[in-house]
Amino acid sequence: MKSLLVFENQAKECIENSFHPLGYALVEYLPLSWSHIQSGMQEPGFSFNTGAFHSMMEEATNSIEGGALKARKGALSIREISFQRLLCDFYALCNEDRRFYTETNFIMVMEINGFHIPKFKYRAFDTFTKQEVSTVCMIPQNLYNVRDLLSDIKESPYIFAREYQYETEEEYYIAVALELARQGHLVKRCEHCGRWFVTEKKTDEKYCKRESPTYTGKTCQQAMRLIKDAQRINDDPLKRAKAAARSRAHSQENHNHIGIVEQCKTFIRECDKEYKSGRLTKEDYVLRLNNAFRRKTQ
Repeated sequence: MKSLLVFENQAKECIENSFHPLGYALVEYLPLSWSHIQSGMQEPGFSFNTGAFHSMMEEATNSIEGGALKARKGALSIREISFQRLLCDFYALCNEDRRFYTETNFIMVMEINGFHIPKFKYRAFDTFTKQEVSTVCMIPQNLYNVRDLLSDIKESPYIFAREYQYETEEEYYIAVALELARQGHLVKRCEHCGRWFVTEKKTDEKYCKRESPTYTGKTCQQAMRLIKDAQRINDDPLKRAKAAARSRAHSQENHNHIGIVEQCKTFIRECDKEYKSGRLTKEDYVLRLNNAFRRKTQ
């Protein structure tokens, strides 16, 4: 029997005194699960929808029948395949409709499909010493958010944590997914690299903070900012002309033309004033930039 410790409003998990970001193992488990689904004969798809909970049992049965084919092709059991498919479908649906992403819906989906929700108990730690405090642990185990419901301990100097007891990998991932839903962190795919990640603040995050596969030394978030900036410059002839003029100035400064970069900045600043006042048209501004800071030919 192992224990998973998750602190109140902290996206961290603790297993055997080792701390990790909450969901760090789940984001590696999901692509593996997806590859198992794709390796089967049955096409992957949603096992349920938000408006038809009554049909979930019938559709779950179909998933299990399809899972038997997958299980025969590998070492996984029918239950493992069914759980992996259900988890992938749940996150796919939540990414389609964020209103569905609640801890209540997650519990309902798991229980209807026959998967056990691990029990938890509260543990309290002193905010300053970080030592466990046993005198305040008389908290009902079925109480979920102590800070919302127990007014007498709201101002207390304690950090509360939920401890889940689990025996199987399935129970561990259910507990982690439940905590992620409770804290509002969605599991989704990065639109830049395609890998799964846990959102940090809001569920509308699009890019992860792993290293970009195309920009060395940049995260996916940083890489996409560079890509979008480059796209904006390429789409606007004025921005494109400014970038080209700055590039020529930097190139000449590198060839001992000291001070030309500052001249370029002053030139663009003065032209901007004329352009914003209406004395200079966009076409003339672009023409000035295209003719500026070019090397003189002999």
